[in-house]
Amino acid sequence: AGQDMVSRAGAVTVRKMVETTKALLQGLEGALILRAGFIAGCFHMWRCETTLSRAGRLYQDEFLRHHNEWGSHLEQTRGHYESELQRLQRIAGERKAKFGRQQEMVMDKWLKGDKVGLLTEVWRCWNQYAQTQKGIKSRREKTELMVNEWYQGKAKGAATSGFHAWHNLAVHEKMLR
Repeated sequence: AGQDMVSRAGAVTVRKMVETTKALLQGLEGALILRAGFIAGCFHMWRCETTLSRAGRLYQDEFLRHHNEWGSHLEQTRGHYESELQRLQRIAGERKAKFGRQQEMVMDKWLKGDKVGLLTEVWRCWNQYAQTQKGIKSRREKTELMVNEWYQGKAKGAATSGFHAWHNLAVHEKMLR
């Protein structure tokens, strides 16, 4: 009976040791599962954040590319419409001036008679043409001077422009003789 007691006590001790070991292993296994789950959750959260960040960056780049394309298209369209508006305003101004000249001619002819009124209008048109040509020539000479000064330097460019102006004047004088 003594040995039976030892076996019973040994069996109880072994059982308690097995239960304790089992409880410890289950506790460690649970702790490891929690830690692995936490680490896996952190990893997946990081992976989702980086994927979203990359997708956001790609979207932003694509958006900026399209934004720049639309911006340049808008500027091009705006420039086209502004130039068209200027062209139409210039045409309207020319028509208005032409109508004004016609009106002045009719009034001059009516007030001064046909021949004197027509002669006055011809004189006015010739004078306006001469002034326009003078302005065009002046702008052309100024542009030539600026380009020569930029290209050759200030002194040499001015000398070249002066020589060209003198040459053109001499040719013009020769034609008038």
